[in-house]
Amino acid sequence: MAGNVWEWVTDWYDPYPAEAQKNPWGPVSSSSGNRVIRGGSYVNHVVRARASERLWRFPWLRDDFLGFRVLRRAAPQQSS
Repeated sequence: MAGNVWEWVTDWYDPYPAEAQKNPWGPVSSSSGNRVIRGGSYVNHVVRARASERLWRFPWLRDDFLGFRVLRRAAPQQSS
């Protein structure tokens, strides 16, 4: 599905921590007010058409290359 339109996700945009992360969740708020978009779109070069591609936009922004996918976030797994 990547490469059709950028997808809005629920994360607010802030830089990730410097240490390695596995499937990091974004912050619950952002001082900048920016939301994350992922996946690239038909207006970008093919190298941007991947799920790990991450940019930001203001949440009120609308454009032909921005969309969303409905999904359910899984609860974090408990370690024993």
